[in-house]
Amino acid sequence: MSLDSLEKGDNFNTTGDFNFFIAYYVTNNDIVKGVIFCFLASLGFGSMHIPMLRHNKGNGALALFGLGVGVFLGSMLQSIIYRNTYLNIYPMFGGLLWTIANFCSFFVIDTYGIGVGMLLWNNGNCLTGWLTGYFGLFGVKKRRPNDFLTNILGILFIILSGIIFSCVKKVERKRGYDNKSSKNVSNKMISTTTDSNELSKNNIVRYITKFKKVLAIFVALICGFCYASTSTPIYYLLDNSKNLITPDIPNKSSTFIPSLGIGIFISTSLFFFCSVGFYGLNDVLGNKKIMISSICSGIIWLVSMCCMLYAIEKLSQTITYPIMSITPGLIAMLWSLFYFKEIRGLKNFIAIGVAVLIAVFGISLVVISKL
Repeated sequence: MSLDSLEKGDNFNTTGDFNFFIAYYVTNNDIVKGVIFCFLASLGFGSMHIPMLRHNKGNGALALFGLGVGVFLGSMLQSIIYRNTYLNIYPMFGGLLWTIANFCSFFVIDTYGIGVGMLLWNNGNCLTGWLTGYFGLFGVKKRRPNDFLTNILGILFIILSGIIFSCVKKVERKRGYDNKSSKNVSNKMISTTTDSNELSKNNIVRYITKFKKVLAIFVALICGFCYASTSTPIYYLLDNSKNLITPDIPNKSSTFIPSLGIGIFISTSLFFFCSVGFYGLNDVLGNKKIMISSICSGIIWLVSMCCMLYAIEKLSQTITYPIMSITPGLIAMLWSLFYFKEIRGLKNFIAIGVAVLIAVFGISLVVISKL
């Protein structure tokens, strides 16, 4: 079957004709390409923390620095491949927001686990990205879906799934900087009490655990806001290119990847050296094995970010962010269930199953709203 006969609407005669139609439809349909790149990005975002979780993060400074190095190396490779040497300070500010989000995410992961933790902060990511795209916040051009009602219903279902995911209880792992520090705090409290105060001691530990979970939800929302705002400076430049970018610079989001990588590297380096000054070099370099793992995680993140930026170009923020708010968390949830085994119990499995169904339904509505 030729392209002319396809455009005329001729019937399929062979399996080859059908395969040609599928290939033509996928390569020439922005929505299909956008959704495919969304799920490729989700696979990377949902898996990027896995190499690091095999090691103790200490206070998180070395792990964060390794992430920054990985992102920087990946962005320089992208710059060489595409011969892109343009730098701009706006995406560097996005790199600072990303650094803040990643540093805070370690606390959320240690509290709720990688699966639930990512699903929690991705709800904040979803709201921030959707509001930015729909209302044109922070100087970004409005990018509204074709069907508002279907879109907003999808958003509400995605948020509902996040609320259900927050009720899932994690099995404590022995490693992790925050678990270690919280255990030290608990041990100090226990050492200062007597056996007669056992009940009071348990109540204090229980109160600390509940407070930690509530605080982690609040921190997760901050992470979501910062993650979603990482790409906002890029789209601010694209939407105001006549005033901020010279005409010879390609008006594509990939143009600003080197600037974003440098911004992340500078920010993570500042966090690292400040941590060395505050905690001391020995405490920060407690586990050097995490450095290589963090660099790998940083490269995975950069590739995923490139996929997400391409998806936004094809779908807009009001479509991409709701999808990206839940699918990376679902990937991370699979790691959490089957690899780390952080989640057990029938109630948890039922809650996860219900939340996944609601999330998939919400994502479907969001995609339909673009049609």
